[in-house]
Amino acid sequence: MTTSRLLLDASTSPTPAAGATRVPPKPLAVYYGHGSLQRLSAYRMVVLHPQHYTPAEILWLKGRGVKPLAYLSVGEDPSPEPSAWSRRSRNPAWNTWYVKIGHPAWNARLYATAAEALQHFDGLLLDTLDSSILFPTDRSPLLRTLRSLRQRHPDAYFLANRGFDLLPDMARYVNGVLMETFTTSWEDGYRKLRPHELAYTAEMLRRVRSCDLEVYALDYATTDQQRRAARVRARALGLTTFVSVRELNSI
Repeated sequence: MTTSRLLLDASTSPTPAAGATRVPPKPLAVYYGHGSLQRLSAYRMVVLHPQHYTPAEILWLKGRGVKPLAYLSVGEDPSPEPSAWSRRSRNPAWNTWYVKIGHPAWNARLYATAAEALQHFDGLLLDTLDSSILFPTDRSPLLRTLRSLRQRHPDAYFLANRGFDLLPDMARYVNGVLMETFTTSWEDGYRKLRPHELAYTAEMLRRVRSCDLEVYALDYATTDQQRRAARVRARALGLTTFVSVRELNSI
């Protein structure tokens, strides 16, 4: 969408009639597609890939009361070839390289990417924080990285995607936690989590709340039954969940 088209859409958007009841915004959308600005404006906070939107489009969302967050991968590198900061192993689900957390060149790239995004976005979704589960020595470097991001951007909103292994220490550096795959998953075919997996996410929810952090859920589904199961369980536990597909390209 061009800037002129965006401004045209903004100037011709319908204004609610006097006395009309405004529909409260939905809490959160996680959307890695392009466009769909009108649909995104129905949410209080949205997570986007920064390269998919122009500064004017982000400003348009902000003008409608939306808090835009930029996606940032902390522990994995999507580059096709390994770099100096790459480990020898990859995440097979996404073909990304696990990185050596704390490597100076990776940190420089990470901090530069964050600073560029925060010129226009209100905050960051900090993804791939679970590497310390695979590489236990990564826990301290991950926390140092989060601390440095917070020191560099004290007013930004940071939403951690999972990262449960970093609690409670992580709570000093982030504002909230996104509980991805809270009730339903795309792995092994789209399905509801098994009883022991549901017990795990319920316990992680308790831990996040004990840290006095905001908490959001994200689920994956392709059928009405799966979507209903995700929403019913989230509501029963005092949450709302954003339900999408593996690619996160649907709203």
